[in-house]
Amino acid sequence: MIVAVAIASLAIAARAEARGFQLGPKFAISAPTGDFGDALVPGIDAGITVNFMEKPTAGVGVDLCYHRWSASQDANASVDAFLSSLSGTTITGSKGTVTAFQTTLHVKLMPPVSGPIVPWVQVGMGAYRVNRILELPEAQLRAAGWEVQYRAGDDVTYELGYVGDIGFDTDTRMRFGLDASYHFLPEQTLRTNVTAFTIGVHMLFGSR
Repeated sequence: MIVAVAIASLAIAARAEARGFQLGPKFAISAPTGDFGDALVPGIDAGITVNFMEKPTAGVGVDLCYHRWSASQDANASVDAFLSSLSGTTITGSKGTVTAFQTTLHVKLMPPVSGPIVPWVQVGMGAYRVNRILELPEAQLRAAGWEVQYRAGDDVTYELGYVGDIGFDTDTRMRFGLDASYHFLPEQTLRTNVTAFTIGVHMLFGSR
């Protein structure tokens, strides 16, 4: 998927003639935090970012990213224990996952400095499609006399979220950089705040 995004970024950026247009892939390790992170382990954050730098020091853009976190061993084991207590037999193999597709608008600010490295800050907000998935060991449950009617992946909600980023880019036509982000989705239809800290790398193609 990352290779496909990179190829698409190069193709689009090569045709972009507008001054200040930048587009490229990004990849990060994502660590859920707070109550949201109690039952999850670090996962991934991958996607693309687009910037329209109207000035050398300021611009706007869009981020399209996919986040994925797996449930911890303890969380999966607690589901197994609950099912075992209900069925009267040992049940193992439950697996939880949370995914989120991020579509956010952002404002990017860069100080008026020159040099090989250019720092920046970015703030954004937008929609997150959150999907809570629980895969159950259906064969074991049927053997215990249960008819499994739950379909994994049906628990989808749409949440308003906010994201703040800091990072730096190399001052070259093909920009490389590091960035750190904090995502905050205040409690809405979900019963907890969704929060995650990410740190990763990115590339930007297009005008400087």
